[in-house]
Amino acid sequence: MRTTRAFLLPLAFAALSASGGEKAIHDGDTLVFMGDSITQYGKDSAAGYLPLVARGLATNGVRVTWHGVGIAGNTAAQMRARFQNDVIAKNPDVVTILAGVNDCAQGWPNNAASSPDDVAAMADMAIAAGITPVLCSPTGSSLESFPQSILDYAAAVKAIAQARNVPYGTTHEAFRAYVEDPVNPVIGKTDKGFPIRATVDSLHMDVVGNRIIAIEMLKALGFDSAEELAKAAAAWNEIEPFYQARPSVRITAAEYRAVKAAAARAGRSLADFHRDLFFRGIERLSQQPAEVSETDGADVEFSLSARIGFPTYDAALDCGRALRANETDIRSELGSLPGVLDAAVLAAVHELPAASEADLPKEPVRTVDRSAFAKQVVFTVSGYAGSSALADFPVAVRLAADSPSGFRYADMADPSSGGELRFADAAGRSLSYEVEQWDPNGASLVWVKLPALSQGTTFTMYYGGAPADAVEPRWTWKADYVGVWHMAEDGGAVADSANGMTAVPKGNSASRQAAAEGVFGNARINGVPGLNAYTGQSMLEVGDSTILDLGDDFTFSGWVKMTGATPGDGIARIASRNRYVAAVYDTPDWQLAITGYDTLNGYSGSKTAVSGAIPGAQDAWVHVAGVFDGTTLTAYANGAKVFEQTIAAVQDTNDKLVFGAYDKDCWQGHFIGLFDEFRLRDAVSSADWVKAEYDQASASFLSAGPATDVTGGARRPRVAFLVD
Repeated sequence: MRTTRAFLLPLAFAALSASGGEKAIHDGDTLVFMGDSITQYGKDSAAGYLPLVARGLATNGVRVTWHGVGIAGNTAAQMRARFQNDVIAKNPDVVTILAGVNDCAQGWPNNAASSPDDVAAMADMAIAAGITPVLCSPTGSSLESFPQSILDYAAAVKAIAQARNVPYGTTHEAFRAYVEDPVNPVIGKTDKGFPIRATVDSLHMDVVGNRIIAIEMLKALGFDSAEELAKAAAAWNEIEPFYQARPSVRITAAEYRAVKAAAARAGRSLADFHRDLFFRGIERLSQQPAEVSETDGADVEFSLSARIGFPTYDAALDCGRALRANETDIRSELGSLPGVLDAAVLAAVHELPAASEADLPKEPVRTVDRSAFAKQVVFTVSGYAGSSALADFPVAVRLAADSPSGFRYADMADPSSGGELRFADAAGRSLSYEVEQWDPNGASLVWVKLPALSQGTTFTMYYGGAPADAVEPRWTWKADYVGVWHMAEDGGAVADSANGMTAVPKGNSASRQAAAEGVFGNARINGVPGLNAYTGQSMLEVGDSTILDLGDDFTFSGWVKMTGATPGDGIARIASRNRYVAAVYDTPDWQLAITGYDTLNGYSGSKTAVSGAIPGAQDAWVHVAGVFDGTTLTAYANGAKVFEQTIAAVQDTNDKLVFGAYDKDCWQGHFIGLFDEFRLRDAVSSADWVKAEYDQASASFLSAGPATDVTGGARRPRVAFLVD
């Protein structure tokens, strides 16, 4: 079946504007936002309407201290009951009041337990306390059918504001106008299939809905001139990307080969290049509209995850808006935001030149020029207990002053980094390596890939020179690794050394994620002991990507240490790829977790766990590994087999990979503790492989000879001083 999407020139998004008005708020004032879930959910995101209003004011020279006091499910009567403590006690200059949706949902006007009278009472309480109230009308549903109760409630709020001569925000009117305009793109569907605009679920605001509210509040506060609103829009466009785009299309194997070849030519990791394609596609559709079609015979599910900001989001909406102008079926996928995001990827993929297997990147084969170096150290694999040779196995080389004996950073040509190091096998062939941690005043950690690891394997490290060749760290993880997260960063995102699939911290305590001493260099703290399940939560999220679609045979491994009990369901998730459908967490694709401190659980394709006892992980590092082979999950702890049990086949469902929680509700099954060396491998790792990963935590896995001069090698230049 061939699907065609035609794209027209994007329509410009018209900024709402009005004549300049009297300002209701001034520089240095305090502003409180009172509301229900729309306010609560609009507080924490950079694209929520609360920070948008504050940023819009700041760019117009009015910097305020602001507080969000929205509570999900609140009626106006419930807001009135807490108005004294949540608003007046904060002594603000201005309060915005956004209420009414829950009143109507509970049957107003037939049920008068909560009504516009409560909004009027809050306005009067504010006025009596010397606070300027800004009354905003309830937004309502985005299903293109607004109930009469919402319309009547909005009219009542407007009348209350007019009677008291206080600012009124036309939030309902603007929201309704956007939703009822059929040319505006559909951004998704409800679980019953109804298309929605400006919201994520027909009620709570999305990127567009939050801006509609923010614009109307700015206007109500007196910042309603075209110039002032333009300044606010420009400031919003500078916000760091926040929206997670997840396009997914089907392409052919030949097209995916072209993607891989193009990534290699560009010198980009595969995940980064996937995102490059997406942004290129949005640009192409905006500047050069054309028909975009899925390719006949497509057999590869090509998916990616890219964070975008307002400019890219708006460009996608413009493309959808242009297309919807020629569409009459509001349920059509044409012109929807998901449809535009998918088509952008197709457009960019179709531009790539064809590639053969010969065009795919291959690790260069070269020898080390010993003559370029002054010093060398010979390492020997002395702690491997397996019976099989392991191909392309990365080993940890630890360096410090006089460890190995005689090693000195001062003997390096450039001790500020490990870039001059070269490693060679017994035949002199250059070995790929990656520097995880480098400290010329302390300890350094380098991962070196050995073509064949067995007991007694030797290799040589050279330094003290300026080699002419270059070494690409990514080849260190050639052995079918699709993701390698060292967890060494001190906060912020965690890099993936294999394919660029960055893990981003999420949750209320995401900003508290930090580095701590690990098994190999630094480890990552996930969660904060002592805080409750909500305030202490955090996790790491790897966006969806074709790279994660490994079929049903793969291996996940990593080091974990638990420092606190698990809240919620008591299952401490280590790694989990879950389906999230219609606001419900479905059966996990696969998952590894710990219950208590000493039971390892595994899931795949079922919510029924297979499990076995492991050494206690409470305040102790444990290496865990799960080997999925299609029908069986074999689990290991500290290199020893824990269980081998039949399990449902893993299904790839194009979902994110999460470390430390059960997707976005990280209070449920949140892992409190530390992570180190998380690895995902598109291979069924052998028992020898898993045991070697564990054993090399000991520095004795490698033995090192003393640092010696390289015979015939380079010499450090000597400086002669002449005394006249």
